[in-house]
Amino acid sequence: MVLLSLLCLGILNLSVVSLRTADRATSQSEARANARLALVMAVAELQKHAGPDTRVTAPADILDAELAPLLGVWRSWEGSNNQATGNLKGRPTVPDYDSKTEAASEGGRFVSWLVSGAGQTSSPDDASGLVQKTPSPGTAALLAEGTLASTDGRQVHLPPREVAADGAFAWWVSGENQKARLPRPYDESRSSTADWSDRIRSHAVADPRPFFLEPLLTNPELAEKAVTLPTASFIADGPDDAISPTQSFHDLSTGSVGLLTNVATGGWRKDLSLLTENWAAQPTSGLEFYKLSPTEHLEYTRPANDADYRPANSMLYHWADYRASNLREFWARRGPIASWAKIQRYATLYKQMSATTSRAPNIQYQSWVDNGTPENAHETFHNIRLLPQMARLQMVVSHYATTSGAASGKFRPAVLYTPYVTVWNPYNTRLTFNGTLRISPAYTWPLALNHRLSGASLPDEYWAVQHGGTSGDYRSKCLGKAGGWFADMVFSLVQNPMILEPGETRIFSPS
Repeated sequence: MVLLSLLCLGILNLSVVSLRTADRATSQSEARANARLALVMAVAELQKHAGPDTRVTAPADILDAELAPLLGVWRSWEGSNNQATGNLKGRPTVPDYDSKTEAASEGGRFVSWLVSGAGQTSSPDDASGLVQKTPSPGTAALLAEGTLASTDGRQVHLPPREVAADGAFAWWVSGENQKARLPRPYDESRSSTADWSDRIRSHAVADPRPFFLEPLLTNPELAEKAVTLPTASFIADGPDDAISPTQSFHDLSTGSVGLLTNVATGGWRKDLSLLTENWAAQPTSGLEFYKLSPTEHLEYTRPANDADYRPANSMLYHWADYRASNLREFWARRGPIASWAKIQRYATLYKQMSATTSRAPNIQYQSWVDNGTPENAHETFHNIRLLPQMARLQMVVSHYATTSGAASGKFRPAVLYTPYVTVWNPYNTRLTFNGTLRISPAYTWPLALNHRLSGASLPDEYWAVQHGGTSGDYRSKCLGKAGGWFADMVFSLVQNPMILEPGETRIFSPS
């Protein structure tokens, strides 16, 4: 009888344990299901609000630095910041900046906050009540101490949303585009001039030292093994009390990857490298270089040949045009901005460089005489001049007496102007120049000295200028007065070859 009682008691206890286990498993299943629901809803809302190309995400602290971590979605200007009609079509205009603080439902640019409590008609003003930085009754911790350092006040606590009688859920989206990314290794076997040029433009990385990830500077391959922030902590080499990569959720990312989309008006960004490398294969008209709005492009042209030196809509600004001028020289007819053909020439200058392992790459000078012919007009409008620049012009003024031009037995005062010209190579390559470098500052120079002997009459007065003269016209007496304003002062620098290293300056004086 006693044995039977013990057996019944054991079976009863086992049933109670089984019921408790079943209840716990049911609760865990409901919690997992609610977590999956929260994930599905977060991804759906992310795709809905931030999926279009013309969406921009930004943290709430751009509105108020005291707001909790929260990611918002805005519509870009979508072409509304350009003139839509007329001769100036495409020209930038002042957008309605106030619309960024207004909800899309009211005609503004703000779309939604990416958090479970945002609702369908959220506005920028709702941010303060959606997320809290400290725990409080009725809130769930989505990001708290452990994932963050104890000194990091950017915690995320928000009230969960109930799912009938089966529990509750909450979701919150963080923007990876606001974080530093671990540096990735690159292939050093590709070391041509074009490869290095592309690498400089596209391989920008964050400094890993604030996260104590200095080993990545000498061995970037380690970043391939850091697939999560906890695994990145194995690479960190900081003191024991340092904030580890694991606790740097808001500041560090191991997989921040984006798409090269045109946020302004939608679609893919234009690859100018492909365009400039295949310039000759492009049509001469109908070139869709600029997207005015999500549904409209501006069409450009390019020169068909050297004689076609000023085609319409060929400059970077679609509304710009070449100037009208009565001068023979074409430099006076240039537009306000470079042409697309000139940009292509600039982008492919690397093809004219010669490089060695012992010095900087070298490039030959480029210049031409602007004499009014169509061929030179094409060069003026669409090519790149590569010449040393005049950095400084100094004049040393010396006084002396001479019998030249003086009456018999007399002297006259004279002035000698000795120019010193400093030229500079402004490029980051070696520049080789062959020939004579002519520098014309143009216009007259404010250098006129009046020499007058005490008691002398006006005819004895001497103006120390190149052409002399005693009239009251300052221009006729100042240095460099020539027949044409463009020839007032011309310096010819002769050194064959003139080789200037990157950034080098050289001073020339009369022989």
